[in-house]
Amino acid sequence: VIHVAYVAGATGATDWLGDTAHRIEYTRSSDGGRSFSAPVTVSPVGASVPLYFSNPTVTAAPGSERVFVLYPEGTPDGRWDIQLASLADDRKGWHHHRVNDDQPCANHMVPTGTLDPKSGDLHVAWAENRGGEGRIAYALCAASGTECSQNEAVSDIPFATYGLVRHSPGWVGEY
Repeated sequence: VIHVAYVAGATGATDWLGDTAHRIEYTRSSDGGRSFSAPVTVSPVGASVPLYFSNPTVTAAPGSERVFVLYPEGTPDGRWDIQLASLADDRKGWHHHRVNDDQPCANHMVPTGTLDPKSGDLHVAWAENRGGEGRIAYALCAASGTECSQNEAVSDIPFATYGLVRHSPGWVGEY
């Protein structure tokens, strides 16, 4: 099975750093990529999703129907939170949980995640500028997708620069 999550930009979107016209979508293929299911929207209606620096990631639990999608959500001023959307085995809708544990005043972006094969818990890492300095942060989220641990700093030394202006000297890049 191939799982894909992506940002769907919309005609009429006015801000690439956060707009309610953008949305996170998910699709899957059960035949090795020859065909895909109709895309479904993962992000809540009305959520402001950045097109740049999003890079949503999808992780599926082996042997079950549980799927996790990580993506940033927030306003054009760069106040983004990392969202964890989980789809349970019953496939009856996406449940959303904010991963970062600070106030919505910093930038959190480009999340990545991997499942612990024994516990089913999700290890999540992302770039952020909490406290005004760029760094990598981490949280452990329960297999249910409903709670995450207190955030931890992964990098001991802050980034030399941290900026969202594309191709400027302070740009941290998107990938």
